[in-house]
Amino acid sequence: MDKHSPGHKKADLELMEGSSPDLGKTRKVKISSGHLEEQGEFPSVSIVMPSPIKSRTPSPIIDVNLATLDSQSSAPADFSVPFLENTLPLFSPDTSDIEGALKDKRPLKLQIREALSTSNPDVNKALSLLDQLQANYLAAEIIEVSPIQVNQNSPTLATTIKGTSKLAQPDPHSVNQVPPGFSGQPLLNSSFSHCITTAEAPSNPTILFFPTTNSSTNLTELLNEALPPKDFKPTNIKPIRGKGLDISFHSSSDIKNFQSKLEENINLKSSITAKLLTKRSPSLILYNIPFTSKEEEIQEALMTQLNLTSPLNLRFKFKGKVTPKNKKIAVIGAGFFGLVSLAALEEEGGFDPVCFEKTDKPGGTWCYREKPEDGVGSTMPSTIINHSKELGALSTFPPKKESNNFMRHHEIYEYIMDYATSRGILKYIRYKMEVLKVKRSDDYEETGKWTVTVKNRLSGETSTHVYDGVLVCVGHINRPKMLSYPSQDLFKGKIMHTYTLKEVAPYKEKTVVVVGMGCSGLDAAVETSNVARQVYISTRSGAHVINRVGHRGLPYDTLLFRPYLCQMLDILPYQVPSWLLETAYLDLQFDQKMYTVKPNHWVFSKDPVLNDHFGSKLLSGSIVQKPNIQRFTENGVIFEGDKEVTECDVVIMATGYTWKFPFLEEKILETEEGRINLYKCMFPPHLPHATFAIMGFILTFGPEFPSGELQARWVTQILAGKCKLPSKAVMFKDIKKRHKNNVSRYGSIDKTTIRVDCIQYCDEIASQFGAKPNLFKMLFIDPKLLLKILYGPSVSYQYRLQGPHSWEGAREAIMTTMDRVVWPMTKKNPEEVRDNFFKRIVQAILLLFLP
Repeated sequence: MDKHSPGHKKADLELMEGSSPDLGKTRKVKISSGHLEEQGEFPSVSIVMPSPIKSRTPSPIIDVNLATLDSQSSAPADFSVPFLENTLPLFSPDTSDIEGALKDKRPLKLQIREALSTSNPDVNKALSLLDQLQANYLAAEIIEVSPIQVNQNSPTLATTIKGTSKLAQPDPHSVNQVPPGFSGQPLLNSSFSHCITTAEAPSNPTILFFPTTNSSTNLTELLNEALPPKDFKPTNIKPIRGKGLDISFHSSSDIKNFQSKLEENINLKSSITAKLLTKRSPSLILYNIPFTSKEEEIQEALMTQLNLTSPLNLRFKFKGKVTPKNKKIAVIGAGFFGLVSLAALEEEGGFDPVCFEKTDKPGGTWCYREKPEDGVGSTMPSTIINHSKELGALSTFPPKKESNNFMRHHEIYEYIMDYATSRGILKYIRYKMEVLKVKRSDDYEETGKWTVTVKNRLSGETSTHVYDGVLVCVGHINRPKMLSYPSQDLFKGKIMHTYTLKEVAPYKEKTVVVVGMGCSGLDAAVETSNVARQVYISTRSGAHVINRVGHRGLPYDTLLFRPYLCQMLDILPYQVPSWLLETAYLDLQFDQKMYTVKPNHWVFSKDPVLNDHFGSKLLSGSIVQKPNIQRFTENGVIFEGDKEVTECDVVIMATGYTWKFPFLEEKILETEEGRINLYKCMFPPHLPHATFAIMGFILTFGPEFPSGELQARWVTQILAGKCKLPSKAVMFKDIKKRHKNNVSRYGSIDKTTIRVDCIQYCDEIASQFGAKPNLFKMLFIDPKLLLKILYGPSVSYQYRLQGPHSWEGAREAIMTTMDRVVWPMTKKNPEEVRDNFFKRIVQAILLLFLP
């Protein structure tokens, strides 16, 4: 194979070691790698050692070819200089004696060839070299000795050695040297899993020489004249600052001999100042160490690995410090929660996310599709979002002032896509990719990694990859839940779910029964009533109905979702704020008791329903409210309390959705006593690594978008290693507490555990990573902003005032929130349309006389 072919990798290294006996002249040992074959062999390496300067003997050349005998072994994934230095024998700078050896626990085949001149085929010299290798470093025996011909001018002796390296067990009490056999071994601590070590012996005894204060003598010339190098045999001489010299010797006896000769020479003694350096501790060189590593962390890892009770008395040298590789994160689903997760990962940096989307477009529920896809949320052409634009805005992306306060589904889709485009995250999405399986990797207990198997829905091909983290972003309103009634199979009409309801034209002049009085139920009833002959809505318990249009025509949530009001839920029993809201707000808009739709539960114990047309439809008789269905007949249904059959053509089930994650490995999600065990509705607490999270798996009393974005920001900080989850005990305690509170408030239902109050939940999540604003501090430095946050609409911009990735435009966005709310109706600022105080007094008095 040609050395420049794609199957090869190459690395070169030059080491400055030793010197010739001639003063001031150093020589280089050049280590140049050969080729890493595609078949998985270890590389061939040439170590070329030039002879000392002035020597005319041929340079000895030793080729080392290393390959595994174990078929299960494979070459290192990364071929790098640290690998070369730690797997090849080390050679002394002035001889061909081997100073180091391979430190590998696997079986090896080692071929050593020493090139010999034609005139002097010194076979014994090669055998001696092999004997040293065998005796000192390898538990092996020579199994073959045979001459081979490399070329006509250079006969070569080839010898094969088979065996394993001697890896002596470290002495746990030896803390002043590198433990035998440790050099070349990786640190077992997971933080340094890619680190390779090399032992470095203490430097040779060294003496420093400087000229005396009044002397200008050249020390090199003086030493050459008085003490020729052949007399004192230094290993290295190099100049240093102050016209001095650094001279090293092989041993302490050599340096003592040199000192005695120095004492005898009066001229030298009067012209120089000598300083004998103490022998330094041995060094441990660490390659590929993370750039944030500290010496204390390395000592702790070494003590654990070597079973030591005190730190090693070593010097550490860091070479090739590496920036941690980007973590690979799998994001499942490119709906709203998937997109904000991608945006958070992109904002933090250090991640290589990939998003698997089973459809051909992003946007999830808000991407309108004529035909619903299994596992993907669905909308009707007339669907309008339930929260206003400012309450549901993303924290760094205020909606345009021209945007409608309650956006239609295509406007929401445009807003989400504009955000995704501005953040540059669409490039991470892989469309038509269905996730088949998510399970813990084989080394999960150590690494926390996951294996994800996906299927290309176009080609049918499947593939499996390993990721450092997985974020499941498929939501919980994508799998319709159908109820079953007695004799339902006898019904000859059509039974369907609102999930598949798109157009109402097919129901023209039909009689329709809608089962369920949630948001989708009211929407279905109102929409079909525009063309149907008659619509009945069946409900077991009724519902609190809220108009989107609130007091003075403002969006209802800009009035109700204000921190000072919502804090009453934390201070008072939920029945008290429920009574206040029903009496002072809901009944003034729509007397639900008079319309017989008022439920027997409090408004804060079940989600209220948003619809602006339900009251008028009841007044016109287009919609008639009915109790629960008792049973079906061939041509209709019988409601509870009725004796006669109510004939109908279509029954539309608005009975909600169920959650399901068919691709998850068993025991990732655990349920206990009817609750889903998820810490903060995100993290399975029993998993040892915080590398898996369920995103957007919440039912919020209020807008979901800000909660989902904060979830994404928090999980990103955890994946980046900047935040940690609490202990398992703390997490389970929090889950039980939330479940207990929700059961007392909502009753025991399948989604009790994931119900949250939007403002309180946002504060909880933001406080986990330092994004919750410090209101006490704000009281002194910015009281105007404090008033806006406490008494104005609760907007997500407040969570960008501080913490990771704060936004300098956050304050301005908070202060101008109502400007953007009012603009679509008036095209003016709020100050220009504000009512005067006298008008408010008159309205209050008139209300007292109304029935």
